[in-house]
Amino acid sequence: MDGLLHFGSLRPGATEGALEVVSVLGAVALPLREVARIQLVKAGFWQRIDGSIDLGLGYTSATELLQFNGNAQFRYRRPRFEASAEGDSVVTRQPDAEDTQRWSVTAVSSIRTSPTTSRIPTSR
Repeated sequence: MDGLLHFGSLRPGATEGALEVVSVLGAVALPLREVARIQLVKAGFWQRIDGSIDLGLGYTSATELLQFNGNAQFRYRRPRFEASAEGDSVVTRQPDAEDTQRWSVTAVSSIRTSPTTSRIPTSR
């Protein structure tokens, strides 16, 4: 596998075991054994958004330890652009101890410069 990403519509290939990615620049034939993932990019704005929120609460009666957990994820996809963000937080409370807080936030975006292909790093 060469790490290339292809963007376009799919159709069956001219030979068995192949598919074609059709873009504005034409069709590219790919052997199915070289396809690692096919990802649908939906048409409408709201259909392109994916995300989740998770909340949790834990209590240990022996030590009276109370812990709040939260996590949120968000992803927005377009054929040539993708943005995602993730955050999580943990707050711990216990009598006779100082409260602790831990949190992290990560945001990533990428823009593909080619309308049909883009290269990603691969390891061999």
